[in-house]
Amino acid sequence: MHINESINCDHFSCSGINEGGFLVPTRNIKKEKIRILMISEVPPENKEDYFYSSDKSDYMNTTIQAFKDAGIEVNSLNELEELGVYLTTAVKCPKLQYRISAKTIKNCSKILEKK
Repeated sequence: MHINESINCDHFSCSGINEGGFLVPTRNIKKEKIRILMISEVPPENKEDYFYSSDKSDYMNTTIQAFKDAGIEVNSLNELEELGVYLTTAVKCPKLQYRISAKTIKNCSKILEKK
């Protein structure tokens, strides 16, 4: 299943986010293999820093380090996927400021619920 084929945003009336930066994973995710759902706040402003862009992206480096700090030795997105880890964001667009409006969070929660 390609998540990006089944998830879209019908709202785009949100505030505090860069709507042009709407981002969902493009990898083929096997639902039956998901054992751990890891949800971060928002995608990065720069798409190259997103989880699924590269094992060397800022988000992936931080994620891999978090797993290592928890005693789980992983070095790549593929290794995380083999463990059944699915990475996503609660809000699908990069934020423009520190805070995100409650309306934006509510709109995005509907997208997250579909996943």
